[in-house]
Amino acid sequence: MDGKNPAGGIQGLDRLSWANVGLTHTKFYWAHLVMAMSVVVFICRTIYAELLEYTRVRQAYFTSSQHRLQVSANTILITDIPQGLLSTVVLTSLYNTFPGGIRTIWINRDVTNLSKKIQQRRRVVSILEAAETKLMIMAINSFHNQSNHKFKRVKENTSCDTNTGLTSPLWRLFLGDKNRDYMRLPILGPTWMSSVPFLGRVDTIDHCWQEMVRLNNEIDQDQQELARLNDNADQDPHESKVYPFKNPASVQFNTQAAAHMACQSVVHHAPLRLRAQYVGAPPKNVRWESLSIVWWDRYARTILATVAVALLIIA
Repeated sequence: MDGKNPAGGIQGLDRLSWANVGLTHTKFYWAHLVMAMSVVVFICRTIYAELLEYTRVRQAYFTSSQHRLQVSANTILITDIPQGLLSTVVLTSLYNTFPGGIRTIWINRDVTNLSKKIQQRRRVVSILEAAETKLMIMAINSFHNQSNHKFKRVKENTSCDTNTGLTSPLWRLFLGDKNRDYMRLPILGPTWMSSVPFLGRVDTIDHCWQEMVRLNNEIDQDQQELARLNDNADQDPHESKVYPFKNPASVQFNTQAAAHMACQSVVHHAPLRLRAQYVGAPPKNVRWESLSIVWWDRYARTILATVAVALLIIA
């Protein structure tokens, strides 16, 4: 076609490209145009066929007994609920008009205090485990450094304690109290504050065990109170100041069709309110810490993230 060819640096499949057609043979451009349009049509047709197949498989899965018998198949997750509508009575009046009616409503509660106690218990467990492991390693190393006479005395003391019914820690035969770990506590109370030197020094193991007992009792009491409130969820949402109602809420319908209809319906007159965006979401796929974010906070985070990414690209 009077193109550049290998002499002009064109090799391989580039010899069939548009740029390799000479200016004296521009009438052959239509072949490239037809080929390009054929590729575009083929790709669009393939995508359309795959979407049809995806819709068919999705519909078959939704109607299968494996999915429709699950609780999540008939349940929608509602976010951005106004404070005045956070009640099972109000939500029932809004969604009970769909075919089949409502079976159950779960409204989330603010369990920030309980979550903080559980996280604090995890930190205490980590500190306690590290301190006791260090003490055991030091005791074992000291045991290996002792003579056989010391080992015989350890066996005699152990058997004596077993016969008398008394239990004493064996590490005291090799280590003293000075070998135990010590920590300093914040003198003002909050755990995030730094400690003051020469003040608030306590034994790490003893303190962690005391904290474990205290936190276990408080967590058990809080969980029992939370279970009691959930059993009486039909009462006034402001009855509990410790665990008040909080976004979001989950509504379980008696039929799967009602759940999909409610998910696609506009329930509230104000924008960005009662946004039923999720249907059939398994609980293990839900990040519960992020569900209480209100709509304006979500938009603010999106804008800040977009601006930050744009600045990184421009810079």
